[in-house]
This record gives sequence, structure tokens and C-alpha cells, in this order.
Amino acid sequence: MKRISSFAVVLFLFLVILSGCAGQKKQSYRDAGLRAVIVSDLHFTEKKDTLNTIVPLMNCAAECIDAMAEEVIALHPDALIITGDNTNSGADADEKALARILNRVKKAGIAVVMTTGNHDFNQSGPAVYEKNFFPLFDCYSRDQASLSFSVLRNS
Repeated sequence: MKRISSFAVVLFLFLVILSGCAGQKKQSYRDAGLRAVIVSDLHFTEKKDTLNTIVPLMNCAAECIDAMAEEVIALHPDALIITGDNTNSGADADEKALARILNRVKKAGIAVVMTTGNHDFNQSGPAVYEKNFFPLFDCYSRDQASLSFSVLRNS
């Protein structure tokens, strides 16, 4: 009786697995139910004299975020998701300026969804954050005890 080597068995199994994948249709990102651009740690500030060795280009944050907004509008995803540290210090003026930029994204029909980070409350606090940013969100439901909310999008 002839013995089959373990290498031949592994090779055979590998080929069987590959042949099963050959008939699968490749899914384009455009076929997905939700398209999103996800960014994090913008550390936005309008202050031109802000230097930071950890966050590059912070002294031109307004121009960078403006360019990001234009790119998002051009891509036209279903949502722009920003995952915290939206501003560098939570200053009211920076929140308002960032909200003005993000409002262009919303007006283009793109949902804006944000979570908060530790830098977002250094100066303004939750009530000011809510006043500045919540008009951007299309909240489906909201936890009144926190800044948590959910968004419902149909694709």
C-alpha cells in the first residue's frame, strides 16, 4: 500500500479551499450597505500659534480640516464618523469653528456622527459641547444623562 505524505495532504486541502473561493463574487465597497469615512483625533484649533510635537500641522488645523471636509463631500459617503478629541482643548470658539466646517458636510447630505474624547471638555464642558455640535446630528435616540446618541441611516 502506498503512503501519502503529509505535505501532499496539506497541499490537497489548500487547493480544495482555494477552489471553493473561486466561485465567490468579489464585493465592491459600493455594494456595502453603509459607506463611511472615519477619522479620529482632529485636535482642531483656530489658534495659529499653537505648536504641538505630537499632533503634526496643528498650527494649520483649520486649513487641514477644511480640506478634509471637501474630500468627504467629494467622496459622498453615507456618514462621516469622528471618534473623539475633536478639538484640541474644548474651547467654545474652536467648537463653533469646527461645527461650521462640519455643517457643510451635513448640508451635502452626509450624516455627521461624533464621539467625544478627553480633549473635548477641557474648557467648555458638556453643555456647551451639546449646544455647539448636536445641531449637526440627526439623532434617532438620545441618552439624556450623557452625550450618547444613536443615528439611523437607510441605505
